[in-house]
Amino acid sequence: MHMCGVCAADVRAHGSGKSLNSLGIIGRPQERQFKRQRRAGSDATRAEFAMQQMLTSREKRSIERGKDGYWGYDQFEEQVEDVMDVLEHIDPDMQIVFEVDHSSGHGKQREDGLHVSNMNVKYGGKQKVLRDSVMTEECLGPEEAKMYFANGRWSTKFSEGAVCVDQKLTVGQTQTSTFAVCAPPPFFEWHAPRKDKKNAKGKVKEGYEGKAKGVRQYLWERGWWKDGMSTGAGVSDDMHVEKVLQALPDFKNERTALQHLVESRGHILLSSPKCHPEVAGVGIEYSWGFSKQKFRRKINDEVPKHLHDNIEESLCIHKYLTIGRVRRFARRTRDYCRAYREIALRGVVIRNKEFIEKMRKIQKAHRNMLDMETSFLGFQ
Repeated sequence: MHMCGVCAADVRAHGSGKSLNSLGIIGRPQERQFKRQRRAGSDATRAEFAMQQMLTSREKRSIERGKDGYWGYDQFEEQVEDVMDVLEHIDPDMQIVFEVDHSSGHGKQREDGLHVSNMNVKYGGKQKVLRDSVMTEECLGPEEAKMYFANGRWSTKFSEGAVCVDQKLTVGQTQTSTFAVCAPPPFFEWHAPRKDKKNAKGKVKEGYEGKAKGVRQYLWERGWWKDGMSTGAGVSDDMHVEKVLQALPDFKNERTALQHLVESRGHILLSSPKCHPEVAGVGIEYSWGFSKQKFRRKINDEVPKHLHDNIEESLCIHKYLTIGRVRRFARRTRDYCRAYREIALRGVVIRNKEFIEKMRKIQKAHRNMLDMETSFLGFQ
């Protein structure tokens, strides 16, 4: 199924013998509490909540311009959760395939995701605490990560009688994002205090215990730190601290918040290629384009108080987005998918798809189906 602005009540239980009216829904405050508990790993189950009302109509959510802000990831996440809840109730053995296009609303990072944009270069300060990461061979570099303790002080330089502590991670070990209690200080700041400390002038020097490590410490513990590395302009990629860390497998392949949400419940998330709305989902962009065309050409009477109702009419499933029309849009999307697959695998020129060449030429532009396929949508 394709997910893009679809709410749970839009899903139809084909072949299951159950209708959505027979499912019922949980009261909204309790539903949100349940979902927060589930994400936190709680043992709470839906059985603990009473069914408060029956679902007798499609659930709709409207955002008013200048009042409700913008439609973003948080609202979309709620819809995805609703869809999974409904379909898992209909058929617990069902594996759902969600299809989304590339957008900021679908590609939000996890709050604790492995990404350098969530980190400072140095320890502490305002940076997020990242999730733990288990080291693989590809995550580790060739450099050493040793500190020496002598006369009550830490250093990265060896001295006679000093105790060596090798902090380089090995395959299978877990890297945490904060300094543990009694851990050695950051390798680049030997004299950092364990706890926050005030000087004579009342200025606080931040301690490192329990604080986020930062990019430098991450690289050093993994064996990728080299003297001279920085974040300055003109620095080569192999000496740029943020680029080196972001290129490592666990950072590079980090899942988005939406991927994590869907896959954590055993389902699949697919993303269509960038700049290709004609292959997004199963024709959803054609549906949006068709509705916009009807709204602009036929429905819009330019009366502000009629705007909401006019938009609703343009999305009417009985008059405009009928099952037959939506299936034609889906078929057209599959045609493009097959054409691109043939070109990629065999290098075959698809002569009856001249429009592919047109799309290639304007690939740098931000495109939408109403502008690209005006004639096609006008005949539907």
